Amino acid sequence: MHRFRGTDIWLGLLAVVVNIGLVVGVVLLTTGRPTVDEPTPAQKTPTTTATTKATPSTTTTTTAAPRSPEALLGSSAKVTLAVLGDQTSDGEAEWVTAFSQYLAQDRKVTLNRLNPADPTTYTIKSSFGSSGPSTVIYNGSRAGASANYATQRVPFLVPVKPDFVILNYGRNDSASTVAKHLQAVSTAVKKKYPSATLLVTLQPPTFDDQQKKVRTATAAWAKSRGYRTLDVAKAFIGTGAPNSYVSAADPEVLNSRGDSFWGETVFQLLGGVVRAPEPAPTTTTIPAPVTTTSSSSSSSSSSSSSSSSAPAPPPPPPSSSSSSSTPPPPATTDPTPDPTPPDDGPIPTITPPPPAQTR
Repeated sequence: MHRFRGTDIWLGLLAVVVNIGLVVGVVLLTTGRPTVDEPTPAQKTPTTTATTKATPSTTTTTTAAPRSPEALLGSSAKVTLAVLGDQTSDGEAEWVTAFSQYLAQDRKVTLNRLNPADPTTYTIKSSFGSSGPSTVIYNGSRAGASANYATQRVPFLVPVKPDFVILNYGRNDSASTVAKHLQAVSTAVKKKYPSATLLVTLQPPTFDDQQKKVRTATAAWAKSRGYRTLDVAKAFIGTGAPNSYVSAADPEVLNSRGDSFWGETVFQLLGGVVRAPEPAPTTTTIPAPVTTTSSSSSSSSSSSSSSSSAPAPPPPPPSSSSSSSTPPPPATTDPTPDPTPPDDGPIPTITPPPPAQTR
């Protein structure tokens, strides 16, 4: 009975040891811990291939902003401009010509005007100034033209690329149509010459400023489109007597004073400085010819005037300097001596009595 119990004890201890070994083995297997003899797996560093993609070069084309008229006219560059307008700017003696003369202070100006017989061509040229950079003006104004006139005519009214264009309309438009017409012509100009600068004239008042509403509508349209205005009207109204510049024969245009003042105003609005007044015209006085009278008429004139005035004194005797070394002038007629004696005074004439009448 005692022997059996010892055997069971040993068998139990063996079973415990076996169980402990199994537990240890299971723990080692589940934790994945390497044994001393197990090689540590080499960790591979992934190879990174850097792929460089070429960034396409973007070339930005910067379009230079157009220079202002003031900057252009004050530079040494050649300037080309056009005026599209009505009867206030088409004439030879009107404000465009006066404006050209003021520009000629510092520039050589060529003014081109339309041929009245063929208003599609520029055949009349005027030149102003003798030195300085060149300025070429194309005056495409037409009497009676509304602001819509040039819409279909831009290619020949503005035949070359201009730096800026002045729209000078209003006399032949109403307050209800001027904006629509200005929009049409401005679109045509910008389509043909996208880089051209547009300027809009606010024209001087007519008599008693009867077209003020047209000018107001023009100013409103220009402001809405971002176009610069040349407020010529303000200068005329500022004189206090705008009616004095209106032509008495045609209230739609100005007189000569008005045209000159208009040209000067545009010149100053575009940065010009009037250094001196325009030179006065050179006047040559031709002496009146000396008239000679016959002996008989001199005698009668002398006798008729003797009662009222003293006779004219005789001519002074020749100066003693006649014997100087200055040679006499050469003869311009026949060298034969003149047999006529010197004139010592009027020769008396005797009038015979009338013949006796027979009865």
